Amino acid sequence: MKVMVIAAHPDDVELCCAGTMARLAHAGHDLVLVHMTYGDKGGRDEPDVLARTRHQEAIDSAAMIGAVVDGRFCGDLELYPDDVTTKALADVWRKHDPSVVFTHRPDDYHPDHRITGELALAAGAQVAQSTPIWFMDTVGGVEFYPTDYVDVAATLDLKVEMLECHKSQMTWMAAARHASMPYMIRSAAGWRGLQSGMAAAEGFQPARAGDAWPFEDVTSLTFDKEAAR
Repeated sequence: MKVMVIAAHPDDVELCCAGTMARLAHAGHDLVLVHMTYGDKGGRDEPDVLARTRHQEAIDSAAMIGAVVDGRFCGDLELYPDDVTTKALADVWRKHDPSVVFTHRPDDYHPDHRITGELALAAGAQVAQSTPIWFMDTVGGVEFYPTDYVDVAATLDLKVEMLECHKSQMTWMAAARHASMPYMIRSAAGWRGLQSGMAAAEGFQPARAGDAWPFEDVTSLTFDKEAAR
């Protein structure tokens, strides 16, 4: 099965769903990681320098799970839900012809994330209306309420190693925001695990009501809100 993740920035996959993507890769699925922006403003280097650095970091990270990298349409905060960008994303979608797509929720806290989600839904409507689209968790789980959880205890260390390929972001986040990115994703995985009864988990929501989890070899635990009350 071909799996495509449409993410706003080069490290969003690692932050939000890399544990699940690693499980899918280990199960034999083909992965495409589409980054909508260059990631050129997430640091202190000149934008063109940072864009090249982050692209190579993304390639190195993706290689750890045998994934292909594509996309890169514009600079950070230059993303708009317009016809030109929708067509560009639709062309990438046709090129890879995924069986399932993961992306950001259109009400994510970050504007690039929100617009990425809007563009993914618009491109999917143009290209493949029946392709399942799943929303991945937000960074830190902010205002995201999963319906399904995937056990990532066995791939959490690999998720961290993938994130550590993004050295420019690790350094910048530590200096500018006093934040440890590995701690962020380990704590988020532990929190989702606590919610779902697993040691570590990642959370997801279907973009359309009724879309079933498409992977038999990477099972999800569906969260029953009524039963939890």
